[in-house]
Amino acid sequence: MDLRQVFVTSNKEEKSETGVKIKKIRHLKRVSIDEIAEKAGLGRSCIRNYESAYRNPDRDSLCKIAESLDVPVETLVNRQLSTNLDAIHTLFEIAEKYDFEPTILPNNSGYVLKANSREMNYALGAWYNKLMKYRKGNISKEDFQSWLVSFPYECGNEKIMGRTLNDVSLRMFEDTLEKWQEFIKDKEYGVLLLDEALREYMRNKSKEEDKE
Repeated sequence: MDLRQVFVTSNKEEKSETGVKIKKIRHLKRVSIDEIAEKAGLGRSCIRNYESAYRNPDRDSLCKIAESLDVPVETLVNRQLSTNLDAIHTLFEIAEKYDFEPTILPNNSGYVLKANSREMNYALGAWYNKLMKYRKGNISKEDFQSWLVSFPYECGNEKIMGRTLNDVSLRMFEDTLEKWQEFIKDKEYGVLLLDEALREYMRNKSKEEDKE
C-alpha cells in the first residue's frame, strides 16, 4: 500500500465540530436549547449559532456549556480530525506524550496502541468493560455514548478484571517485583502479552483468596 498516496492526498474539510458536538450531546442527554442557555447564562440565539457553526464559542462560553451538559469541556473541543493524516499524527502525539506504543496482536491479526501508564490502562479498562456491557445488551447505546462523552464523570467505582480501580492499584503494588517475575519466568509470555499475564495472575490470586 502506498501510504503517501493514502494519507497525503486525503481531502481535508476544514470545519468546526464544536457546534455539532454540543447539539449531539444535548440530544443525547435530552436537554433543550432553552435549558442549556439558562444554565450556561447565555442567550438562546447564541446556543443556536454555536450549534449551526455560524459562530464558535470562546473558552469561557464553552466551559459554561460543558458544565450545563455535565461533561468535561475537553469533550466539546474541536480537534479538527477530518482525515487519516490528522488521525495518525494525533496518535503519534498521544504516543509521545502519554507513553503509548504500537504493538502487534497475537497471530499477526492487527495492530493496537499499548498503554504503558497505569492511569491510561485503568481508563482503557473501564472503556473496554463499558463497551462489553453495551455489546452484550446490558446497557443501551445511549447509555454507552453518555458514558463516553461524560468520562470520567460517570465512572464511579469502575471495575477492571473483577476489581475496583482502587483494588487493582493496591494489588499491583502490594506484590513485589520478585513475585511477579517468578510468576512469568516459565511462561511463554512475550513483552506484547504481559497484559494477558497480568490477567491470569489476578485470576489466580482471586482463586487463592476465595479458598481462604
